[in-house]
Amino acid sequence: MSASDEAVRATNDDAASCKRSAVQIGYWTDPYIQFVTKASERKPPEISRGYYARVKSVQGLVRQFLEVCRTIMVTVVKNRR
Repeated sequence: MSASDEAVRATNDDAASCKRSAVQIGYWTDPYIQFVTKASERKPPEISRGYYARVKSVQGLVRQFLEVCRTIMVTVVKNRR
């Protein structure tokens, strides 16, 4: 394995560890994070808040997208009658 592969894996492991720390503090729930990361020390609050902001942003975008899809589907069904 090359040095760049090692660096990528280390970055991935650190990110997963930060996410697990944020979940353990209670920023959001993730029932699967415990299966893909090892327990680690608590990370600084700034890191947890950053992950929280990203998670909530993505959740909001997904909800908006699903609402648009639902609206389109309702419109299609009404127009087929």
